[in-house]
Amino acid sequence: MATRAVAPLVGIELVDFPNFSCCGSGFVDEANLTLNVALNARNLAIAERAGLTRIMTVCSTCQGMLSLARHTLKENATVARRVEETLRPLGLRYEGRAEARHLLQILVEDLGGAERLKPLIRRPLTGLKVGAFYGCHLLRPHDHVEFDDPEDPHSFED
Repeated sequence: MATRAVAPLVGIELVDFPNFSCCGSGFVDEANLTLNVALNARNLAIAERAGLTRIMTVCSTCQGMLSLARHTLKENATVARRVEETLRPLGLRYEGRAEARHLLQILVEDLGGAERLKPLIRRPLTGLKVGAFYGCHLLRPHDHVEFDDPEDPHSFED
């Protein structure tokens, strides 16, 4: 609900895809890498078919699995071929244009971060102490995600 309320305030247009599937983290990725990549490539291909190049997630694990799939498809020709064969009967093909980005990445890297967001604050939470939780996959593996410093993250705190 918070994401849906904030998105239009910062110029993010949300497009829902009811036919997207779960990223499979924690069960599919542990059992079969190719199946996990295919599952996530399917979502990326659906976004591409709709003319989009970016999937915004609010879940760091979904962002991580989508990024892992994209990276694997670029780097592993064998997996890429198997995934293409898996998607073909669905009428889908991942072209490599769509990427996954977490809401925090978009707020920080694309929309100007805290300086841009401060004027939008309606009810300051002055005095409230909170701990930042980046999630398991928002920062690592860094060569897939390329966001913030995985050893000393600061995006939330900034």
